[in-house]
Amino acid sequence: MSPSLWSDSLRVGGVGAASRFSRSFIAATALVPAAFVLVVSLLERQAQLSGALDRTLLGGTFGIALPLVAYVLVDHVSQGARLDSQLSPLIRAGYDRRACVAANLGLVTMAAGLSGASLGLMAVVGSRGPSWISELAPAMWIGALAGACYAAVLGTASLIGKNGNGRAWVIFLDWVLGSTGGTLALLWPRSHVANLLGGVAPLNMDQSSASLALATLLLTSLGIAWVRTDP
Repeated sequence: MSPSLWSDSLRVGGVGAASRFSRSFIAATALVPAAFVLVVSLLERQAQLSGALDRTLLGGTFGIALPLVAYVLVDHVSQGARLDSQLSPLIRAGYDRRACVAANLGLVTMAAGLSGASLGLMAVVGSRGPSWISELAPAMWIGALAGACYAAVLGTASLIGKNGNGRAWVIFLDWVLGSTGGTLALLWPRSHVANLLGGVAPLNMDQSSASLALATLLLTSLGIAWVRTDP
């Protein structure tokens, strides 16, 4: 395959994916989760200022809002079906399937990463602990990495099953198995996000290794998507 075809396929695939995100959809996926996180942070702060940010991040922000946002983004770009099923017109026009899938995954990964950073920011601002300024950067980069990882994992799972139902199973198993501290928790983003935030660590892993684990899950998912997509 020529470099020009690859770049053209990336461009066309990305433009096609971006065209599915209307202004109303973007506004809803930005404002609704942000409002939810703000309310949770204010309630946690009102209940007890000490530890309010940690509870907000572990619970409503990165435990509930961010995985659901990533799921909604992937489901929307997939139009409720398999991620690659939306690409048939482009493939028939001669564009490269893998490049088009990569463009779609890249778009939702970046969007979810941006959403994660924004939700982390909102959680810190809403909690307003004594050292909230210094908490901004950690919360935002953890949110960005977690969001990108969730989108990559869910996007790859959308290539599994007749209608891309793999993503529904993944978010369910992440919720169930990722909340444990056992061996199976290693496979799910939730466990490593919790570890980064001082929660339960899978197999007592060192906290410093959690970001590497999330990055590994992200890259492994993208690699699996590459292998599963027919040339």
